[in-house]
Amino acid sequence: MQKYFLFFLLLIISCARNNEPLSHQDQDNNQMVISDYQYAAFKYFFVDSFYADYFEKGFSANLEAFNASSEHFIEKLEVFVSTTYSDVDVIYGIASTNPSKYDSIDRQGLDQLSPKEGELEKGFFRLMVRGKDYFFTDLGSILGFFYLNRQVDASETIAIAYQTKSKKVGTFISDYVQDAKNNVLNLKLIKCQNMSPDNKSLWNLMMKNVYEVQDSSMQNLLDKKIIIEYEQNGKWTEIQPNPPEKPFTFLLGLDIKNNSSGEPSDSGDGLLDSNFLAEFYKKGKLIFPSLQPFDPFPGSRFQLNSKNRSKIYFLSPRDLNNLKHNSRFRIRFEK
Repeated sequence: MQKYFLFFLLLIISCARNNEPLSHQDQDNNQMVISDYQYAAFKYFFVDSFYADYFEKGFSANLEAFNASSEHFIEKLEVFVSTTYSDVDVIYGIASTNPSKYDSIDRQGLDQLSPKEGELEKGFFRLMVRGKDYFFTDLGSILGFFYLNRQVDASETIAIAYQTKSKKVGTFISDYVQDAKNNVLNLKLIKCQNMSPDNKSLWNLMMKNVYEVQDSSMQNLLDKKIIIEYEQNGKWTEIQPNPPEKPFTFLLGLDIKNNSSGEPSDSGDGLLDSNFLAEFYKKGKLIFPSLQPFDPFPGSRFQLNSKNRSKIYFLSPRDLNNLKHNSRFRIRFEK
């Protein structure tokens, strides 16, 4: 019988890195403004589509906890990045969207494989160092995601091996070294070279709901006032102008109660609600409970009026001109 766990902590907020400074402060240095398209692209990733699909469903009704089956907790994760032959400790191998297809492949078979864009890549890989190159927390093992210490370059490939109670996906280093001459490093592809929205299965593994605050004076987001505003006719409003006419912080699940009383409120108290994501909020990382907060998926529990959305999630984060053209929201933090 599967056991279910409830996890309770607190919340955070952040901005992302594209190819320009992604956040700025007003002249009084008392607030920070982040645009909707400035999420932390090419940095946070789900290990599998299962975890992406379950993410919004896992939140409890009051968004204070996350319901997850221990069967799906990630017990072990190794992250690899593509590199060149001249790098230290490189291993020749493959990364694919379906590693089980290549479980029995040998070196000769590997040499005969032809790469397929967005599905199969082969080349040299280097094991990244946990706690230095990438981060995988206890909460990440439950939610099914990890994050890197930097934005991945377009030319780089990210691949993984992971294990839960019920399955093992990809080749761990400990498996590979047992028979390095004949063994093949067979990894799960997470981010391909030159990844774009056309690589749909991989694109959905990249988290687009995380914002990172770079200013050290704004790092702890739990004691900052948060305002989400929508631009309409050149003016900013924090209340959705079409039904339901409620604050965007409420509609997007960030401020749905009064922290002092604990009572639910559609006007909130202007602060991030306390929930299980506190470890990230305290480090200046805002994780929305919605996968695409400013243009939610059909069926998402976090819905905005169809007239009040930003069509930014199927544009490349490197396409700044189109992103700015389609941007409609901003996030403001006030000290």
